[in-house]
Amino acid sequence: LDEDVFLDNDKEVSKLVRMALKMSVKVLTVHELDYTRGACEFENFFCQTPEDLTNALYKDIAVPLYPLPEYRQVSFRLLLTHMGAIETGKRPLSVLTF
Repeated sequence: LDEDVFLDNDKEVSKLVRMALKMSVKVLTVHELDYTRGACEFENFFCQTPEDLTNALYKDIAVPLYPLPEYRQVSFRLLLTHMGAIETGKRPLSVLTF
């Protein structure tokens, strides 16, 4: 989720989210917190999000995507956990930077 997530002119994002929900795909919300990447206050999403998607998208807490690299890595690990990843005990590849 960023400052422009549901503001596309052709409403393609809304269409894709609706399609995913119809197919019972779990939609994870991720809140971008880096202002150089389009971060905004979370309440802005309630104004942008189509009303029929609000309950489905915001019933779970969004994963915060922090700007500092060390915290951002933690955010990505949390996302992976939400997607079913399990800890292996192995060290992560240091080449994975976001």
